[in-house]
Amino acid sequence: MANIKSESTEQLVQENQRLKQLLDSLIEKANSNEATLVKFQTLEFELLSCADLPSLLDKLTLSFKSSLNLAEVSLVLFDPIHAMQDLLQQIYPDYHTVKVSFVDNNFELEENYPDRQSTLLRKKNYLVSRQLFGKTTKVESFAQLPLYRRGTLIGSYHLGSLDPDRFSPEMSTDFFEHFGQIIAVCIENTVNSDRLKQMTLMDPLTKTKNRRSLIQSLKKEVARAERDLKPLSCLFIDLDHFKKINDQYGHPIGDKALITVAEAIKPHLRTTDVLARFGGEEFALLLPNCESSVAINIAERIRNVLKKQTLVAHNHKAFKLTCSIGVTTWDPLKFIRSKSQIGEKLIRVSDMAVYKAKSKGRDCCEFIDLEEDPVK
Repeated sequence: MANIKSESTEQLVQENQRLKQLLDSLIEKANSNEATLVKFQTLEFELLSCADLPSLLDKLTLSFKSSLNLAEVSLVLFDPIHAMQDLLQQIYPDYHTVKVSFVDNNFELEENYPDRQSTLLRKKNYLVSRQLFGKTTKVESFAQLPLYRRGTLIGSYHLGSLDPDRFSPEMSTDFFEHFGQIIAVCIENTVNSDRLKQMTLMDPLTKTKNRRSLIQSLKKEVARAERDLKPLSCLFIDLDHFKKINDQYGHPIGDKALITVAEAIKPHLRTTDVLARFGGEEFALLLPNCESSVAINIAERIRNVLKKQTLVAHNHKAFKLTCSIGVTTWDPLKFIRSKSQIGEKLIRVSDMAVYKAKSKGRDCCEFIDLEEDPVK
């Protein structure tokens, strides 16, 4: 009888220990889930605070790779008409990111998500991990988050770990799917915000920068030139007899002429050069790290390119364009006075050079040294 009682007590102790272990495991899992939830909520707030596309992309790649202790992070975005790429190029020309790619067709993205809005968790799938992250790191487990917005797959976000159990297929994906929805919303919001910014900085007719954007670029390029001790040149381009074009052929043809000028100039520019419509028939061009002799050659090349353009009016009558170009250069190693006013001087002196070109009969380029500015 005593043996039976002892065995029953021992079984009860073992059962209590098993229940305690199960309870401890459930508590640990609940605490882990709560910690994960708090971490993801913190990340969501960080995403929602991003005001522009570059800061969002950097947050998703560079920042989250560190804060989530990941080996690799990558992002693929569906950009069929290159809208996002154009925004980055036009508004943030100095921005570059390695872990973000763009695709014109989302067929391959959709192939990866047969169950649509379901996150994929995989381990030891080296073929797919190399496709997502490249061959530099041997990712042992990874998560693929589909980014859907209004029923359309707009991207795919990938998190890679060296721990094979970090993203196990047995895990719940609720956190990831909610996180993917937040990311998709933030992408849409920052793109829309940057589109509004683009409208305030771009000339809607010629798709070049506008005067306001040029002034902003001037401040940045002057600071860069001063820091790097590299020359900064400015070209001021004025179409000859443009009023006659408008009077003779009408404003729509005049608009077409301005568009033609911008499109003819763009292929001859470096990615660092800044082309802006200054107003009316005037364009300004900033050439960073460009000495005066090179700037004059560029001006002559632009003048010849525009001279070869042929436009056709509504009455099928063809006409040509010519322009007068003023050039000046600031070399921070030589011209060291009044640096705070350099931006204004570059515009003013290059404009003076335009008047000099017009006084010589138009259809020519003229250079004026910055020292000749009458405003000291």
